[in-house]
Amino acid sequence: MMGIAAPRILIVDDKPEHGEAIARTLWRLGYASLFVLYDQAALANGDYGPYQGVRLIFMDIDLAGTGSVGNGSIAYADVVATIKSILDSNNGPWVLVTWTGHADHAERLLSYLKDPDRLPEELQPISNDVMEKEKFIHDDGTDRNGAILPRLKEVIRQDNATGCLLGWEAGVWESANQVVAELSQTANQLKGDDIHKNLGHLLYELARAAAGKTIDDLSDYAPALYEVLTSLLSDKLSVWTPEAQDSCKQESVSAVDDGEEIADWKRRINTMINLEMVKDSTNSSPAPGSLIAFPETPAIEQISNINSIKEAGKFVRRHFLCFQKATAKADRKQISEKCGLYFLDTTPPCDHAQKKAVWRRYVVACKVPVDIMEHAWFVDYKSDEKTEGRLKADYLLKTPEFIDDDGAFVLIINANLQLSVSDQQIGNIGQMAYRIRETLMADILSWIGRHITRLGHVYLPTP
Repeated sequence: MMGIAAPRILIVDDKPEHGEAIARTLWRLGYASLFVLYDQAALANGDYGPYQGVRLIFMDIDLAGTGSVGNGSIAYADVVATIKSILDSNNGPWVLVTWTGHADHAERLLSYLKDPDRLPEELQPISNDVMEKEKFIHDDGTDRNGAILPRLKEVIRQDNATGCLLGWEAGVWESANQVVAELSQTANQLKGDDIHKNLGHLLYELARAAAGKTIDDLSDYAPALYEVLTSLLSDKLSVWTPEAQDSCKQESVSAVDDGEEIADWKRRINTMINLEMVKDSTNSSPAPGSLIAFPETPAIEQISNINSIKEAGKFVRRHFLCFQKATAKADRKQISEKCGLYFLDTTPPCDHAQKKAVWRRYVVACKVPVDIMEHAWFVDYKSDEKTEGRLKADYLLKTPEFIDDDGAFVLIINANLQLSVSDQQIGNIGQMAYRIRETLMADILSWIGRHITRLGHVYLPTP
């Protein structure tokens, strides 16, 4: 359930006076924080979390309050169970601060948490800091020597690569706040005493401006409204994020040493910025850039003849791959069967937003594993020579290299293979698997447009 954002900092302790000593100081500094009183039953019942966007967790090691952690195994297990309860799997990077009277266990606890058999990688802390309770507070939680405030300022400021990311994230939050504040102030200036009703009028006009007059009911407003709000946020980011650049130290950003391993880094980054993995297609609606896997038994006329792996393989070999003579026929079949066929939605974005698309436009794309890309390059059938880096025809376009659970791959798009599908047939063409993000999709649409509008010319070849 969406609502006001979750706290950014959590403090977990079995003693309220110890945890609240941290919380009070953070509140004075203006940081959103939440004290979580350790209680196995409360955690098991889901009374806390799971939270997203938490960046710091102050964690007492002796959560059971025994006064001793022994070899640490039982205490560490309590910490693991707590993290699993309070953090969402999509939380993102966070720093562990061992807020403890057992500082000698801090590094061992971090090693314990870094074991994927104990804690999933997506929940693991990226680093550890240590604050020994006895140096900062008395047992009743009162300040010992005034050192807690400057120490917390040090802990919060991350002078590392994570600090760069968190600085930008803080800019996003601040920018979003500015957008919401300005919209509310504008609504407050409209006629009428009901601020909520005025704000509703304002949001309606924003959505209508983006989606046009084709909005049918209230359920149609959200996509268009969020599109406008996102554009406003993007504009604010250009103003507010420069202030966060102090969090990004030059020494925190460095190049990866050249080598074989860098290829996977680049593929993962390519995937992050250019391709969205669709985990649950049932909740996904058609959108520009959607990649829909060919169904095993196509129910639309245009591809009804591709109803077996054998025929799909022939289609791939004919329209996407190119083989030298030395490649045996049996090998060609195995190679082509490693590829996958997809419909790429090329319907104009405005037609999606304004529901003007009676027929949705698609172009066929082929998912080609990187390890067989050599068979996608152009081969001169007379000389049998292969040209590395050149596809078999100018109506083909290759994307950057991506990676998913099946390995590294590229998408090859064939501008000659276009079709239109009516809304009534949408359910027959398969499930969405990926979505090409906006910037890459804009380049692809531009390339397709240039291809289909080229004038060309007729000529007679001479000997």
